[in-house]
Amino acid sequence: MALLDVEDAFRSGEVVHNPHTVYRRLRERAPIYWSPYLGQWLVTSCELVEEVLRKPRLFSNFGFDTGYIGRLPDGERERVPTLDHHFQQRGLIQADPPEHTRLRRALGGHFTAKVVEQLEDRIQAAVDDLLSAAPAELDIIRDLAGPLPVRVVAELLGVDEEDCKGFPRWSADAVRFFGTPIPDADNAHRLDADLVEWRGLLERLLRERQVEPRDDLLSTVAQLVEVGAISHEEALFTCVHLLIAGHETTTNLIGNTLFCLLSHPDALRATVEDPALLPGAIEEVLRVEPPIQRVRRVATEACELGGVAIAAGQPVIAVLFAANRDPARFVDPDRFDILRDLGGSAQRHTSFGHGVHFCLGAPLARLEAPIAVQAVLNRHPRAVLPDGFVPAWQPTINMHGLRSLPITSHVATAGSA
Repeated sequence: MALLDVEDAFRSGEVVHNPHTVYRRLRERAPIYWSPYLGQWLVTSCELVEEVLRKPRLFSNFGFDTGYIGRLPDGERERVPTLDHHFQQRGLIQADPPEHTRLRRALGGHFTAKVVEQLEDRIQAAVDDLLSAAPAELDIIRDLAGPLPVRVVAELLGVDEEDCKGFPRWSADAVRFFGTPIPDADNAHRLDADLVEWRGLLERLLRERQVEPRDDLLSTVAQLVEVGAISHEEALFTCVHLLIAGHETTTNLIGNTLFCLLSHPDALRATVEDPALLPGAIEEVLRVEPPIQRVRRVATEACELGGVAIAAGQPVIAVLFAANRDPARFVDPDRFDILRDLGGSAQRHTSFGHGVHFCLGAPLARLEAPIAVQAVLNRHPRAVLPDGFVPAWQPTINMHGLRSLPITSHVATAGSA
């Protein structure tokens, strides 16, 4: 039976502005729910979300995007041939075992904590550079959280500054297209044009790396293609999506962390006084305001989940937003608590996924976000939100991040504490 208030929340956009309330209603009333408007199963309990994520044989990483593109208005799919072709490929982000196992084994060495730590000095330098160049009226998203991940992903891939100018637009357009409940033709055309540029750039860079390799990820990918370990299309797809995965999510994590701390002055004060609390604070932000709202899967065969029959080919959405605030997993789940114990399987959040598709970039996010947040706190230890600030969230049902986050440095006056 359709839940009319939930359906209305997706139609009206309420789910963008008030997602926690919408998903709480859904988790409490129907933890596995078929939405007629979205044409998707929404899974909202923590236990069932983890079940979906740890069963790639039943719930595939491949197929959601092609199905979504197929819902474009009649005739529009033929007008976006690059978009259509690109998402029919199975790079690292869309593959399932055994293809996923092969690709992750080939590329995963570049994302281990030990390897990622070698980027620390360069990330710190980029953060300092961005904050030094920022105007006095600092906006965290515009001046730091937005541009920083572009620099880091470009550094990791080995893309020169001139070549990465399109990164922010391409990434934002991909999030915009896939972030609406029903696909929009104008958004599809923008992303199609982006992918022509994006894939063209990568084609050129991979050819250059085959001739003159460097110490970067693109050179590794070019070599893997040359020896036949991965295909040319797998290489293109994977490199395109490393930008989206490493850009929008980290922008949101940095912005959401500072927003949560600034919204909870006691937590902010404790973190300023004891920087050792910051990693735990970021994990709590990953739980309560995760950068990604939903993980999208497709049922490979008729199956049952939590006593509900699911047909082969139906989209199944694991709603991380709801799972991370499930009272069956977390005590007082809506409370932001930087001292919360999130260790062990009984307390872990789902924001980096679960099972074989656990986020490859988690070590990088856990390095990049603390460096950026700590630098802001060092420079603005008495930062506050502007008077009357109301958070404006990006209008997407997949990602979760602020459009802007201006901060003000509070100046103590005589007699103040």
